[in-house]
Amino acid sequence: MATSRSDLPDLPDLASWLTRQRWFAAKDRPIEAVRVSDAVPLQVAGDPRTWLVTVTVDHTDDAPSGSWQLVLTRRLHEAEPLLGTVDGVPVTELVSAPRAALSLLDVARRGQHLRAASGATVTARPVGRAPDPAPTERLMGVEQSNTSVVLGEQVAVKVIRRLEPGPNPDVELTEALTTAGFEGTPALLGVITGPDDAAMAVMTRYVHGSAGAWEGAVEEAAGGGHHGVADGMADLGRLTAEMHRALASTLEVRQSTVEDADRMRNRLMEDARTTTRTVPEVGDGLVDAVANRRAATPSTMGRLQRIHGDFHLGQVITDGADGWMILDFEGEPGRPVSERRRPDHPLRDVAGMLRSFAYAEAAAVRAGGDPEAAARWRRRAEQGFLDGYGAVDRPWLDLFVLDKLLYEARYEAANRPDWLQIPLQALAPMGATMPTRSNPSGSPKGNKSKKGKKGQAPVPPVPEPAPPAAPSAAEPDLPDIGEAVQALRDGRLHDPHSLLGRHQLADGSWVVRTWRPGALAAELVGADAGSAEEVVAGLFQVATATEPDPGTYRWRITYPDDQTFELVDAYAFEPSLGEVDMHLLAEGRHEQAWTAMGANPRTMHDIDGVAFAVWAPNAQSVRVVGEFNSWDGRLHPMRSLGSSGIWELFVPDVPDGAHYKYEVVTADGSLVLRADPWAKWSDVPPGTASRVWKGDYEWTAAPPSTDHLHGPMSIYEVHLASWRWTDDPDAEGGRRPLTYRELADELGDYVEDLGFTHVEFLPVAEHPFGGSWGYQVTGHFAPTSRFGTPDDFRYLVDSLHDRGIGVIVDWVPAHFPKDEWALANYDGTKLYEHADPRQGEHPDWGTLVFNYARTEVKNFLMASALFWLESLRVDGLRVDAVASMLYLDYSRKSGEWVPNKHGGRENLEAVELLQEVNATAYKRNPHAFTVAEESTAWPGVSRPTHLGGLGFGFKWNMGWMHDTLSYFSKEPVYRRWHHNQLTFGMMYAWSEHFVLPLSHDEVVHGKGSLIGKMPGDRWQRFANLRALYGWMWGHPGKQLLFMGGEIAQEREWSEERELDWPSLLDGAHAGVRDLVRDANRVYRELPALWRRDDDPTSFQWIDANNADANLLAFVRYGADGDPAVAVVANLSPMPHHDLRIGLPHAGGWREALNTDAEIYGGGNVGNMGRVEATDQPWHGLPSSAVISAPPLGVVWFVAED
Repeated sequence: MATSRSDLPDLPDLASWLTRQRWFAAKDRPIEAVRVSDAVPLQVAGDPRTWLVTVTVDHTDDAPSGSWQLVLTRRLHEAEPLLGTVDGVPVTELVSAPRAALSLLDVARRGQHLRAASGATVTARPVGRAPDPAPTERLMGVEQSNTSVVLGEQVAVKVIRRLEPGPNPDVELTEALTTAGFEGTPALLGVITGPDDAAMAVMTRYVHGSAGAWEGAVEEAAGGGHHGVADGMADLGRLTAEMHRALASTLEVRQSTVEDADRMRNRLMEDARTTTRTVPEVGDGLVDAVANRRAATPSTMGRLQRIHGDFHLGQVITDGADGWMILDFEGEPGRPVSERRRPDHPLRDVAGMLRSFAYAEAAAVRAGGDPEAAARWRRRAEQGFLDGYGAVDRPWLDLFVLDKLLYEARYEAANRPDWLQIPLQALAPMGATMPTRSNPSGSPKGNKSKKGKKGQAPVPPVPEPAPPAAPSAAEPDLPDIGEAVQALRDGRLHDPHSLLGRHQLADGSWVVRTWRPGALAAELVGADAGSAEEVVAGLFQVATATEPDPGTYRWRITYPDDQTFELVDAYAFEPSLGEVDMHLLAEGRHEQAWTAMGANPRTMHDIDGVAFAVWAPNAQSVRVVGEFNSWDGRLHPMRSLGSSGIWELFVPDVPDGAHYKYEVVTADGSLVLRADPWAKWSDVPPGTASRVWKGDYEWTAAPPSTDHLHGPMSIYEVHLASWRWTDDPDAEGGRRPLTYRELADELGDYVEDLGFTHVEFLPVAEHPFGGSWGYQVTGHFAPTSRFGTPDDFRYLVDSLHDRGIGVIVDWVPAHFPKDEWALANYDGTKLYEHADPRQGEHPDWGTLVFNYARTEVKNFLMASALFWLESLRVDGLRVDAVASMLYLDYSRKSGEWVPNKHGGRENLEAVELLQEVNATAYKRNPHAFTVAEESTAWPGVSRPTHLGGLGFGFKWNMGWMHDTLSYFSKEPVYRRWHHNQLTFGMMYAWSEHFVLPLSHDEVVHGKGSLIGKMPGDRWQRFANLRALYGWMWGHPGKQLLFMGGEIAQEREWSEERELDWPSLLDGAHAGVRDLVRDANRVYRELPALWRRDDDPTSFQWIDANNADANLLAFVRYGADGDPAVAVVANLSPMPHHDLRIGLPHAGGWREALNTDAEIYGGGNVGNMGRVEATDQPWHGLPSSAVISAPPLGVVWFVAED
């Protein structure tokens, strides 16, 4: 029934009852009046048993009134406190009768619109499918601001006590995470909302048997048992990062502005002044210390998004089965809802958790734990959490931690003075506190044996709201130039541009600074000033009345011995990465990221130079060093671009080809030299420096083909270092491999002569160890310098294109070597690789595995693939070791791998990467294609991504290769028992777009050469090899042959020597080469052999069952008008004369290829060039012909017009 205003509850002792409730946060403020302002009956079978009641509290101060919610229900037992009556019915409150929560769940499950006494509408709606809980209920412990009830140990019902207009962050974020499929928080099941979308109650899945992380942490830190809290912090860090990604995928995200960063910094300075005034213990040094930290932060904060907002150990539980679960997304309860719903920085959550560890440490000591052990526990928890979370913008994280510390100091001084030592202890290293006892527990020394009462350790305090401050109109002077210079020396200054270069002062004048350690003097040239003052050793400064033009002024630097240099100021320029670059990189969708990252020659303000950019988010600083600054890292410290983790600097006048590296100061203060991951040119191994590449080659030829699927494809696989050598008196031993430009002529002539349509290069990306054949890549954008420059490589590609030959390169995204001058531990942390060795190390190859879950790593690899296709213009990428990417348990034993989020073995992030690379490559480059070396039965490898496949153009048919070589390696007398090894492949030949590979992998590591695998005497071995090629070229699919196979090289291949070219003086070897040449020519002339490779109707068995005779025959069909091709294979050593075979039609059939021809070294058993088919049906076909099948030979017949 409708409720009228007279139906409001009568609660005579409401004010007294309200102030005794823990969740009533206004109890310390003077109350003027408390009144019941509304009520909503929840009816069961038409009978209201529970009421949602709104209470308005007026205060005597100037603060606005507040609205609070009660849940009243019928009083059933004398023991339940009587709060009042509703229509004469005695009622009590939820805290005494948690059964009332059943009514809230009931209306939410049914989805009802309820009428309040005021006439307002209250909406109850389901979100997920709520279970039917058992009829048991209990309060969920003690809460600070709300009340939760557990129903049947299955559902948690939270009653929101403070009613505020607008969407509730807890409801909003939990629903967003549920929608995103995030499994690290209990799923949302239902919601009750009032007027203005004010949340009134929330229902979520209850995590049964859970334990609070706070309680476990305190007990573990105190030495009271091992609860796995510290050990599990890496998992919690990963879950936190996943939470942030899930929130970013469903709710508002925006890039921060300079104004956002200024507001944060200015607010922090104001907080420091307030803390100094209100907490005498911090001392006068706090403001200066905060100013120094403030100066170290980049100009922007990176991405802003929705965050947890009140993240600490008290908001985390674990049940041992589901792992960590994150709760309570209301945000800081002291802040208005509108403010809590604004996008914020994810590192604020990280800072909250880090400070929570410090409070757990202190609580553990108060509970009787050993201070040193508790401190070790804290450090282990902090490191684990940060390792799991991944890359962080350290300057901004430090600032958010400082923000927490300032609030903690004010809060503890006002409310819990005996806890004040906790924030003071953290502030002390900054020189911000007055002399005081150093004790991480925050309690007096000597009380170690006194155990505190259990359960009294508080949850860490939450930050208070603070009004935003407007940015300053002009850049102020640095508060302490000496401190900034010291930070520059120590490698702690994240934004050297804040100290160096041009700066406008508050009075409108300008100051220009340069950092030249060891210089005697500095002079500004081209501006209205002269000699500079050395304000701090090495730091020179000039004041000017007008703004100096970065394109015209120079520094003239004088060193001892009267050495003078005139330099363009590297710190006069804006960031070389624009807003679009930063946005695309943050999203992981910068498809030409190599133009923004690495070393890119460009012109800024009419000044030629090189823009350097590298990703090292956990570094304290990064400096670019090279020939242009005598490898002195002090001269060119780079600028951090906020949370992106990118360091950037434009250095004028760096020449093309200059060698360089990055000098990285890691998080622990270590100084390491690193090559540039994005370098397009590298030093010749064993050199490890990167090189600047201008790249001014002018292309002349277009790619040869775009329809690779329906065109001929015959691939010659080449290892450039061991293909052919040339005389060189300067080389070791007097001979060396050919250069790129020499290969353009010699390899180009050779491949063109043999008729291959494509060459495939084993990895030519830079690699330190030649014995790896290039598969342990350190330069993912750089063609190896062993054979020339990147432009020389372009010349090779262009020359091959000019001959109509396509170029494929092997691309290796599956793993990378552990050389620490390259990608490994790049900024002192596991950056490109997984931190967990079960995910980050490859057991077979002793290499590291990329962390495909990281946006930056995915973008790095995608950009690498596109760079080879677009900047170096190769036609195809053969992706190595795809199977090792797809399976988390690849070559791993039980317990040595980590399942995916669904508990499976599939590497979902690797799948996503491969799909993105393939889809993007085909979208941007119509001429391009990709090939997968995938050795398992993963479905849809060459299926388009929009149909759920991986999106490759082709897949290596490893099954065909193993079966075929196994068959051909057997003596013919035994082949009858293995006939299915040649026929079985047709069962799956059209499940993918296949390449038939006889690759380098089959002629190394003791496997011998292809000719060495063939059985029989010398004549039979060569005949078998020729028959293998005849069978392969006629088989459905594209074909690939590794170098040396075309000349029947008898020695196993070795990367340390060239091919055995003198063997061609032997007629048998030359015959095999000639057969390959003719097979390629005839293959390209006959569309039936390639036009419909993807169509099963293009193939028909003639005879697949004559195992006893080792005979097989099939016919290939092209499009309308294309002549059919019949392939007959006699793989026994006996010729078969007068052999009748079925054919699709009568007429003449020309013998197009015979592997037993005398010109190839065969016995010349054949058919005099042609056969005539009659209308006599045979083998299920309408016509037939009588032929001769040569021993160990394959014959192709082509229908004549």
